[in-house]
Amino acid sequence: MGKICPSWMMKLRNLVKIKFWWCDRCESIPPLGKLPCLKVIDLHFMAISCLDDDEFPSLQELTMQHCHLLVSLPSNLPTLEELTLVDLPGLVSLPNNLPKLTRLNIGYCPELHCLPNGLKELTFLRIGNSEELQRRCKKEKGIQASNEFKKQNKFGLLKKQKSNKCVAWVDETNEFKVKIITKEEIFINKRECKLRHSYVMQVDLQNKMRDECSKAISRGAERNIQLAKRWQEYLSPNINSDVYLKRSHGYYSRRAKERIMADGLISGLVSDVLKTLASTAFQEFTRLRRLEVDVSALRDTYESIQAVLADAEVKQREQEAVKVWLNRLRSASLELENILDDVVADAMLRKLRHELDWRIKYKVRAFFPSNRIPLLDRIRVANKVKAIRRKLEVIDAEKSRYQLTSNAGFVVNDTTNMEETTSLVPVFEIYGRDEEVMTVVENICSKDTIGDDIEGVRVYAVWGMGGMGKTTLAQLIYNHERVKAHFELRAWVYVSNDFQVKKLTREISESIDKTPCELSQLDAMQVALQNKLEGKRFLIVLDDVWIEERTKWDELSKALNSGAEGSIVMVTTRNETTSRMIAKVPEFQHRLGCLSEDESWSLFKKLAFAPGSKSEGENIMELESIGKEIVKKCKGLPLAVKTLGGLMWSKNSVSSWQRVKDNDAWEELQEDGILPALKLSYDNLLPNVKLCFAYSCLFPKGYEMRKNLLIELWMANGFIPSRGQANFYEVGDEIFYCLVSRSFLQDVQEYGHDDLVCKMHDLMHDLGRYLMRCDYFFIEACKDLISPDDAEVLHFSSSCPNVSFADQDLKRLRSLRSLFIVVGEYESNMFSQLSKHVYLRVLYLDGINVSPLPESICKLKHLRFLSVCRSRIESLPESIICLQNLQVLLVKHCRNLLKLPEGMRYMKNLRCLDNEECDRLDCMPVGIKELGCLTRLGLFVVGEKKGSQITELGDLNLLGGRLELRGLENVGGLEEAKSANLKHKTNLMSLVLHWRCFRGSEENVDDEDVVEGLEPNSSLKELDIRDYMGKMICPSWMTKLRNLVKIEFWWCLRCERIPPLGKLPSVKIISLAIMAIRCLDDDEFPSLQELTIQHCPQLVSLPNNLPKLTGLHIKRCPKLRFLPNGLKELSSLEIRDCEELERRCEKEKGEDWPKISHVPNLILGDNW
Repeated sequence: MGKICPSWMMKLRNLVKIKFWWCDRCESIPPLGKLPCLKVIDLHFMAISCLDDDEFPSLQELTMQHCHLLVSLPSNLPTLEELTLVDLPGLVSLPNNLPKLTRLNIGYCPELHCLPNGLKELTFLRIGNSEELQRRCKKEKGIQASNEFKKQNKFGLLKKQKSNKCVAWVDETNEFKVKIITKEEIFINKRECKLRHSYVMQVDLQNKMRDECSKAISRGAERNIQLAKRWQEYLSPNINSDVYLKRSHGYYSRRAKERIMADGLISGLVSDVLKTLASTAFQEFTRLRRLEVDVSALRDTYESIQAVLADAEVKQREQEAVKVWLNRLRSASLELENILDDVVADAMLRKLRHELDWRIKYKVRAFFPSNRIPLLDRIRVANKVKAIRRKLEVIDAEKSRYQLTSNAGFVVNDTTNMEETTSLVPVFEIYGRDEEVMTVVENICSKDTIGDDIEGVRVYAVWGMGGMGKTTLAQLIYNHERVKAHFELRAWVYVSNDFQVKKLTREISESIDKTPCELSQLDAMQVALQNKLEGKRFLIVLDDVWIEERTKWDELSKALNSGAEGSIVMVTTRNETTSRMIAKVPEFQHRLGCLSEDESWSLFKKLAFAPGSKSEGENIMELESIGKEIVKKCKGLPLAVKTLGGLMWSKNSVSSWQRVKDNDAWEELQEDGILPALKLSYDNLLPNVKLCFAYSCLFPKGYEMRKNLLIELWMANGFIPSRGQANFYEVGDEIFYCLVSRSFLQDVQEYGHDDLVCKMHDLMHDLGRYLMRCDYFFIEACKDLISPDDAEVLHFSSSCPNVSFADQDLKRLRSLRSLFIVVGEYESNMFSQLSKHVYLRVLYLDGINVSPLPESICKLKHLRFLSVCRSRIESLPESIICLQNLQVLLVKHCRNLLKLPEGMRYMKNLRCLDNEECDRLDCMPVGIKELGCLTRLGLFVVGEKKGSQITELGDLNLLGGRLELRGLENVGGLEEAKSANLKHKTNLMSLVLHWRCFRGSEENVDDEDVVEGLEPNSSLKELDIRDYMGKMICPSWMTKLRNLVKIEFWWCLRCERIPPLGKLPSVKIISLAIMAIRCLDDDEFPSLQELTIQHCPQLVSLPNNLPKLTGLHIKRCPKLRFLPNGLKELSSLEIRDCEELERRCEKEKGEDWPKISHVPNLILGDNW
């Protein structure tokens, strides 16, 4: 991949043959003419523009193919006998001094218009796909005539061709003979039996050739049979060897034909290319090089191809030729996209260079291209664009052979309308499992539990095939009220096929008390876990266990033996062997069966005919009849029923339901364990939604994925289409909910009020990875290694904790666009490898331990997404501002981060800067207001200097999600606070107002004015005020927040009064800590579910009207003496360090005991 060849090459005085292949970045080679013994040169796929013009005293054979920048050959080749030139779009002439040339082979040299004189020894000439040269050779008058050509013409060389694309069979046994065979003239006879060398120049002739071979064999002539069998072997579609078919503009391998293009991948790629062709930066470049005609032709070609892509992606599954056609389109499109992106990225960097402050420019000068584009670079790019244009025109012309039609084979109108998919309709009812839930609950909670005499921990195993609902059953049991009351401790751990004793011990320990385990030795972890479990009855669920090694299970279970009598470990598994091994009695081995037909129909009907169904108004009786047939095909598998139910919800006609029922996918084998029902649902997604689903599989099984993170990754890869005024997050939301409604994503839970987390079912995960197996590379075991066959892989993901990048040759992944390290350590050599992957779009490196972040990352000029969350970095390199394509920068939980790059205001494409919980960050870079595309900003630290004050937020009205304003003591009063313009930030869901703690009393005079000026929009859902030093929090705007759900006031030491929170109808959670308040206003709190009050020494009473309160937590409120009445819904009560209140609530003795006797989860003081 280097750009120049080594200097020692010129010392090889005895070198006879040189071969350079796939050195596609090499721009210069040594003066090979100075090597006196050199006889053979073979150059393929290089970036050279010429060979040094020395005399080559011994050279006999010269082959040059796919060197798109080559413009000339050496002029002095006195001994050259064979010359082969293929796919050289820039070559304009041949040398005149070729006195010994006997064989000349020219293929696709469109700028080559004439042959040289003096070819006296020429006995073989082949010209293909070089239109001007072919035209001039058709008649003598079209050539600069010579005796040699007149002589050659009598052998039929210049016979008029009926097609420029032809099959040439060359007979070398006679003096000089060439037979040009067109589509209309394919045949085999005795004359052709002497052929020794054959070249197939048009793939679509192969089928006809095979037919003619079969006829020749049937005629029985020995020579015919011998030749025909040779052709049959060559043309066999099932050949396993790496046979190459020579094409008019390159080669492709039969091995490449095995690649099945994932549906939607090419569609997304073509859309990206069209978008870039229309970009301002590239338009300027085209005017510079007069490429307007080429670019216009490219657009027309792509639009023509785009119209039939959906049909091609379907037909490739059955037609080998279409599969090859798509792969050629993919390769050409990737190459073009890289070229276009290079042009655009360099233009952005040149523009940035002119805008930069001189101090910043000096620091990052090494990352800029030259001010002016060198002429050679312009020519090189222009030639590449022209060459790809010609390739694509050939590809476009070939589509008619495969009868590809617009949108055929893909029912776009039946797919979910993305604009209408705005919310998820949850399924609250679980069908067909009630009896099983009660059976299991009775078994694990009964005092007469089976197996009391079993030694060690008791295990209850639920087993069954994938998609049967084992996890759902376990969740129902885990959250059952009787189970909650019976077990003192509960923990849930997802295991999957990664059964590591140390990892599981840590996760169980952390799940019990929700605190991180800092221990590193297994023995210490197990002792700590035993201490947590000792004497307590517990339920631990290990979900999706894959293990058949007794020793590993025994090692884990040692730490689980200290619980009280009746403790249970519940395991879900697909493997009956695992169930029998760890559950010691048959009664504790629960096999989960399929749903009955009636139960399946009830589940399907609930989903397919849910409110908003597209089938409303149709013939319901007929749809139900078809639906029951579809349900039968699901064979009682809940996941299949659920997935198809979600699909049919979006279908709007009887015919579309009929198409699903009669689809061929039902009859296909379950290839690689993929369920036909899941593949069928996938096939009915929109192309960009397919890509979003498959990309989500880069995360390992069981991984909790945040919705906003997924949307940002989809955005960085160009999977989210732009649509009018809607921003990317809005469109991404619709894609997310579409995937949830179809069960591609599941287990959705709230993650704050601006985000969600979800998981993917294992079978869906298998489907996604199967579909994208040719474009993704996964390391899940340290033995997985990158191989040469992975050269075209686009996305790399590692979830192996001990992977060593010293053993992984990342350089082999030449086309890499995404790199995910989800779990594991990072090595310095990895960054040196990464810097070579200049076309990377996504870099996900959470938990990185290096500091500072290496500057080599800033060479990735196409990077759009960079995540280094939870890492130890102290700073980001200043040169990161050269990543002008960067849209998402995540540094969340980087607690050592001291500052952001000084020139960050120049990163105009930045949409998300998540610097939440960067505790040591004490100021923002100057000029954040210039980031007009910013929609997410985790933390803004208000500074005193101009350019870092709160006024910087004034125009950033696209900001949404969560925003923390820290350093509010630096705000100069009411008017300056108003300049932040929070009221007009309609997408803001969560707001944190944070002053500096431990301020003196003389510094607090402005806090009340500042909070008054920071009025948010009424759409706000969470408000958090910290370290506030005013005597009351009563801004006039508080009661306008009708959508507010959660309120937190912490460390407001001097605050004696707060607003009447009961007047906020949507508030569900209130948390107050370290305040001087005496009471809360005695209004009715119609929605309040959870109230937490800590360290409020002056508090004497609570509100009386709390009709929906389920959780009450009170700590260190010594003056609070009684609880309110009417706590009928209360299910969790915690009272600590409140001596009088604890006495009044004492079990069966205290005056307030009747108010709380019904509460199942009760903590009074240290009594659990």
